[in-house]
Amino acid sequence: PESAFDPYAAPAGYDYGYPVPENTAQDTSWFEDAVFVGNSQTQGLLLYAGIPAASCADVGLTVETAATLQEFDDPDDPAAEEKLTALQYLEKADYKKVYLLFGINELGWQSETAFINQYTTLIQAIQSSHPDAQIYVQSILPVGEKASQDKSYLTNDRIAEFNVRLQDMAEELQVYYLDVASA
Repeated sequence: PESAFDPYAAPAGYDYGYPVPENTAQDTSWFEDAVFVGNSQTQGLLLYAGIPAASCADVGLTVETAATLQEFDDPDDPAAEEKLTALQYLEKADYKKVYLLFGINELGWQSETAFINQYTTLIQAIQSSHPDAQIYVQSILPVGEKASQDKSYLTNDRIAEFNVRLQDMAEELQVYYLDVASA
């Protein structure tokens, strides 16, 4: 009997405790069934990289406002006057890959734990609406010296701490962790 190959299933024995290993480059068609959800860094990536993926990104979007900020067009009725939250948008669309990039706007939060708890809630909602999708949590990107001078909480040491927590969260939730910061 022919066995069905599921390109969206994790390889047998995959260890979510580590970042996704470097692999062969994919052509842009890999992203045709993907959505990128995140802040202005996500907007910039999609704008300048030419990735043919859906976008659910907005300046200042956080793991908390992804469930409350109504900024996105309805995928079923883009001309509709009423806007949707990122979570509502995802519930109405079918994606096989969901790329998440949050954290730079949350570095000023009082608690890393509050950030991780909100991120966990967001991922669990996505897992509920897209149980077969691959979910990729991207690490927070490092900042330059000027950014650290302007905002005392915006340091690469703090980013590294948050990224450790993100990797631990990804392992716990069995989602992929992309160490884009190292690249």
